[in-house]
Amino acid sequence: GFNGDAEDEANFDIIFDLQTDLIILAMQCGLTRVASLMMNNTKANIFIPNIGAEAEYHASIHSGQSKYERYAIYRRYFSQKQAEFISKLATAQDVDGSSLLDNTILIHVTDTADGRSHDGDSPPYFFAGGPKILNTGRSISLPGVDCLDLLDTVAYAAGVDVEAPDYDMYGSGPVSSILT
Repeated sequence: GFNGDAEDEANFDIIFDLQTDLIILAMQCGLTRVASLMMNNTKANIFIPNIGAEAEYHASIHSGQSKYERYAIYRRYFSQKQAEFISKLATAQDVDGSSLLDNTILIHVTDTADGRSHDGDSPPYFFAGGPKILNTGRSISLPGVDCLDLLDTVAYAAGVDVEAPDYDMYGSGPVSSILT
């Protein structure tokens, strides 16, 4: 029933909700087991009205007197949207009768750790999923682990034989403390 302008940033909420609904339906129907949802382009030049940031996301990272407050507003907003998606996954039934969340790894990440300097070292990652897959309910620091190791972890959790000779490991292998 959406008949708005998909390019209008005022419609960001409804477009995000529709995209997450489509992901859930595709998974429930067995059309896919993998989905990727990028909230904006790599320039991060989105401005979402009515969240109180008063500037586009990119500008909130780099400049302005209250840049950290605006950046925090955007990060909180994006995290809230992810929390809504996680709630939808928790209530959606998968083909095996459990929730989609029980059979899913959701990864929330920003592409830079320190946006002010465009530093990509150690960006924060947030994993969500069911206890069948993830060791849940905790916050951990993983010194020496980089994003490539996390990709190996996700591949392993998805059933990829990361020890197979034809698997080109992204990093140094799965991080066992993340998985059950």
